[in-house]
Amino acid sequence: MQDMTIDEAWQELASESALDVVTKAQPFMELMTKYRCALMEIETKFKVLNEEFSIEYNRNPFESIKTRLKKPISIIEKLKRKGYPLTMDSIEKNLADIAGVRVICSFPEDIYILSEMLLRQDDIVLIEKKDYIANPKPNGYRSLHLIVDVPIFLSTEKKHMKVEVQFRTIAMDFWASLDHKLKYKQDVENPELIAAELKKCADIIDAMDYRMQEIRNMIDRNPNREKLRWCAIGDSITFLNDHLEQTGERVKNGYLTRTRNKCEHEYDMEIMNQGIDGSVTGDFVHRELPEADLYTVLLGTNDWSQGVPCGTAEDFINRHEGTIVGNLGIILDHIHEKCPDARIIVMNPVERGDFVEIIDPSNNMHGSYALCHGQKLKDISAKIFRCADSCEWVEALDLHRLSGFKQGNVLHFKRIKVDGEYRNVEFPDYVQYSYDPETDEYPYPSAAGWMTYDGLHPSDEGNERIATILAEQILQVPMEKRIYE
Repeated sequence: MQDMTIDEAWQELASESALDVVTKAQPFMELMTKYRCALMEIETKFKVLNEEFSIEYNRNPFESIKTRLKKPISIIEKLKRKGYPLTMDSIEKNLADIAGVRVICSFPEDIYILSEMLLRQDDIVLIEKKDYIANPKPNGYRSLHLIVDVPIFLSTEKKHMKVEVQFRTIAMDFWASLDHKLKYKQDVENPELIAAELKKCADIIDAMDYRMQEIRNMIDRNPNREKLRWCAIGDSITFLNDHLEQTGERVKNGYLTRTRNKCEHEYDMEIMNQGIDGSVTGDFVHRELPEADLYTVLLGTNDWSQGVPCGTAEDFINRHEGTIVGNLGIILDHIHEKCPDARIIVMNPVERGDFVEIIDPSNNMHGSYALCHGQKLKDISAKIFRCADSCEWVEALDLHRLSGFKQGNVLHFKRIKVDGEYRNVEFPDYVQYSYDPETDEYPYPSAAGWMTYDGLHPSDEGNERIATILAEQILQVPMEKRIYE
């Protein structure tokens, strides 16, 4: 049967004959077979990762994995509802959830570890990512959703297929399953009250998830772990770790806390947070720092926005105060003179979008896609990394490259006025529209957050990524074993 015959048969959704044609049509059956093959590819990848993880870390990263193929009637209904053509090509082009995989993990941390392990495989292409753990739905639903492209190898061709992968903890899945069942109850009294109670349950379950993760980390601690005094030097990204109220309750834990938690099985860490809100490298040139066993430096983004010249390799070598790399060299000398045996890790700044402070929207600035005072942030990041890497007693960590902060993922969208109406506009389209803090709504509701929550400061997802990279450096994980490399 030809595709056109199927298209004609699909015009009457409600008729049993339409569904009968679809389920028996050869092209449709072949397409569903390809989706089943894609499910097997993804499932196999997770099983391999599970085997490797169980040997390496003596535990399994997930509890169970389920696969499902969307039913023909559901495919037809969705195409009709979305206004898409009823064709085979339309299914492949417009529907991303025909093939679905649900991975149930024990702890939230395992979700991010496992998802990154999947995405780092060179035959997997990320099409879309929605983090409902960092940014829950209004009803309390939490899950990490990925749409990925995976190749399947048939006898005569290599075919790329879309698969939706959902990650949940056991607790998240428990809540979602019950919420789904309760939605089918008819004639419920006080539906608003029921929704509010379900939201409270979701929040309680979320708190329990992270508490159980903390207990797991406590159990995994090495009883002979080494005490480690950590002095963290940085700007507002570091400062906010101890001032989460200034994030508008958008962040649960900053990168310092998350890094300590990831390292606590080996180190009993004491964090000395030296982050200063709005600081530049020059603010630390003459600042007295505490003695420590580990120093981390994450500066440069405010130097860029305030027009501090980057400087040259010679400025770094000669410790030329007044340039970014010259100031950095002076800071590193002070640390090394104070504690010659201490480890020093220098990180470079990541990309940023259009920044609008959540507490004071009048504090705002364009993203690093544009020049500022004639400099690009990525060039400053590269120079910081190269200079730090040239110093034999410094560990240079290329956070700009490894973290994956990009203009397309620092935010999902910017909510701005377009022709007098508020719209959710993605990058790069939003750069053409101006924002007025005096008259416009705050442009970043919770759903807009991705790697950042305000265009500059990391969200939970962004902080988690930075913490993973930094923890692997602190623990000196071999490069081939690192999640981000």
